[in-house]
Amino acid sequence: MRPDMFPQALCDVLKRLHAGAPVHAWEYTRAQVEAAVGAPIEKRFDSFNPVPIASGSIAQVYSAFLDGRHVAVKAKPELHSPSRPRRPVIPAARLPHV
Repeated sequence: MRPDMFPQALCDVLKRLHAGAPVHAWEYTRAQVEAAVGAPIEKRFDSFNPVPIASGSIAQVYSAFLDGRHVAVKAKPELHSPSRPRRPVIPAARLPHV
């Protein structure tokens, strides 16, 4: 947070919320990414670290290598409500040339 722009108390609360964001299971992430790229992770990526490098209330970010390039893969949980069908809001991976 930016204490030069916001009160320190607000920055402290937001920092605690960000640090306490839930992490979803690797199995869920694997399924989301494989559905998005249409193949098993091992077939599409040179390597894929199953430990998220970042986690927030909206998504988790993973480090991977694709065609020799280091890429970030964003996995977002399904958001749904009774009035909206269950579906990913943003694809789990937005990767060029996949």
